[in-house]
Amino acid sequence: MYKKAYTGNKLKHLGPNYVEIHLWDDKDGYNIVPYNNIAYQECVEEEQTHTGLNGEFLKPISKWFFSKNPDYSSKNTPNLHFHDMKPHQKFLVEKYGVNDVPSKGHREVFFDIECEIGGALTE
Repeated sequence: MYKKAYTGNKLKHLGPNYVEIHLWDDKDGYNIVPYNNIAYQECVEEEQTHTGLNGEFLKPISKWFFSKNPDYSSKNTPNLHFHDMKPHQKFLVEKYGVNDVPSKGHREVFFDIECEIGGALTE
């Protein structure tokens, strides 16, 4: 499993939505991984490769644009899904899926907090 990940610089020479992901994991150590931050767009059933949360037909696209700024929102790619996730979060979901095994070197700590309530429950 990973220990830390964050999004680095944009890699515009590779494409419009490429970023570098800085990843520390317990097997390979520190790596900088180029990552294509794809989004999914609604499509017709014949083009479908994925299904949305509400049953929409989706296809992956690598050239997309989205901005909340009203000056640029007219350029937004329509009907996008999963475009609003941070790139490092999407990278981790794609790389590790639902694997929740902790990394080597991590320790579990249990806190036993005891509170005195001053006889509030008993007479």
